Amino acid sequence: MTDKNELSTFDENALSALSFEMPGLLNKPFAKDIFLLKTNLMGINHIDGVIEKLRKLEVGQKLTLLLEPDNPYDKRAILVMNGDTKLGYVPRRLNGLLSRLMNAGKFLYATADDFVTSEEDEDYYWDALIISIFMQD
Repeated sequence: MTDKNELSTFDENALSALSFEMPGLLNKPFAKDIFLLKTNLMGINHIDGVIEKLRKLEVGQKLTLLLEPDNPYDKRAILVMNGDTKLGYVPRRLNGLLSRLMNAGKFLYATADDFVTSEEDEDYYWDALIISIFMQD
């Protein structure tokens, strides 16, 4: 029989890390993927080599969402990862509800949807990623 105290020590970050290490681990045979929203990735200009990292992605590729409660700028920050590669963040204006869902034990993930490239200035080049966020239920 399972001890109640064992269940109370469940660590959501450990589960997120485990799903990061073993993609598909949380796939359930009758799970539904519920579309929540579509948005652009934020904070990409603060990540070294982000252009090369984004170019390695394919449209439709699944991305991991991780809570970052120790983020000095936003206690509800949600990091978007491709394997062990940091890509950016869910916009702050959208992460309130998403972080509450994740803290409540819901499994959220993103998919790479579209890439936006601008070459307006020779000295400034950036690639942006549009993602869709889903909840597996």
